[in-house]
Amino acid sequence: MILAKTVPLNLLRCAIAATGIFVACASPGADESTTTPTSGDSPPQEEAKKSWIASLAGFRPLLGGFDDPVTGTHINGQLFVDGAAYFNDQSRQFDNSVNLRRARLVLRHGLPLDLTFKASLELDSNPVSIEIKDLYLLYTGQSWGQIVFGNQKEPFGLEAAISSRYRTLMEEALPVAAMSPGRNIGLSASTMWNKRTTLTGGLFGGGFPQDGLRESGIGLTARATHLFVDEHEQLLHFGFSGTYRHVGSSDTVQFRSRPEVGITDNFMVDTGERTNAESVPQAGLEFAYTDGPLSLQAEVFASWVARSSGFESLFFHGWYADAGWFLTGESRPYERAKARFGKVKPLSPVDKGGKGAWEIALRMSRVDLTDNDVIGGEETNLTVGLNWYVSSTMRMMANYVNVLEMDRPGSAFDGNTMSLFQLRFQIEF
Repeated sequence: MILAKTVPLNLLRCAIAATGIFVACASPGADESTTTPTSGDSPPQEEAKKSWIASLAGFRPLLGGFDDPVTGTHINGQLFVDGAAYFNDQSRQFDNSVNLRRARLVLRHGLPLDLTFKASLELDSNPVSIEIKDLYLLYTGQSWGQIVFGNQKEPFGLEAAISSRYRTLMEEALPVAAMSPGRNIGLSASTMWNKRTTLTGGLFGGGFPQDGLRESGIGLTARATHLFVDEHEQLLHFGFSGTYRHVGSSDTVQFRSRPEVGITDNFMVDTGERTNAESVPQAGLEFAYTDGPLSLQAEVFASWVARSSGFESLFFHGWYADAGWFLTGESRPYERAKARFGKVKPLSPVDKGGKGAWEIALRMSRVDLTDNDVIGGEETNLTVGLNWYVSSTMRMMANYVNVLEMDRPGSAFDGNTMSLFQLRFQIEF
């Protein structure tokens, strides 16, 4: 288990101050209008009629965008503010709260020789610290694909590959949070054929702390995907992921997941730290389908833990399936090179005088972390969601999560079939 890295409070204050100076001096982004009216009073009147939501949705103080090609230095940020209320909480472990779910600053800088440097830092308020997320060099000088070296996401699964800014529901499904390897330090390479098939693989060591799966040692991870249908606003995606990690005698392995809410420290399913693991093979199958405003997505996961000292191996597994529908006619975009879904752009954004994009979603998820002598728990959740995309960089979300099953004997969470309602305000800049 790797201890969290912290940054002194005075350094955090300096970083915030420097960012403030930069924001004050930065010029408008390329997508902002810089035209000055020469006559008449119509433009000022139109500006005065803009709501605060429309003004905030068009706010671009920093350089570039998250998805823009890096030609110099781009600095971007994202802010998620969540609120959660719990009902029928038999464990009495959850408190209604409003808190920062994510406050992240991202720096990308273009270097010579087809290199790009990326660093993303996330503020943690309890205690005050900065957690390192992405920290790597990207090389794109080969026609066949790209190479990444540093702290990065391991290529395992579809939902884990999708940015948290673009997921249909507020949090990852139970098995994704519990079993995805997340970010680790390593070297990876990826390629794409005919804009339909991708292959990504790499060698990874340990990484910085993360919420779900915690493991040490050395691992090999790969993901392959293919588009069987590729038409206008219609696609059929299948993929397979696999990873094998050798665990040292002094290392630990732990699987755990929150109940699909981010602003809590309670993990209702949790295997605890296992010190006698020797290897951890994992596999995942993924499916996605879009047809105009309809989107479907599902994954199945399996994890094995081979143990030493005569202990029997462990088998953990899980799955989820979700569906989304855009009431306003948008279609979920697909990023071919990374075989994942990307940014939704409303047909009629609020900052342009429209009503934004509205989406409803439904998900069923299940994870089983109990086997042999390990009682990590079994949990099944049903989630209903509503999304309002104010613009391509601002979204408001509402999720209702019902815990249908919670089986973890000996734990305070056993039998806790609670429900929760959560809201999110999300903006990137």
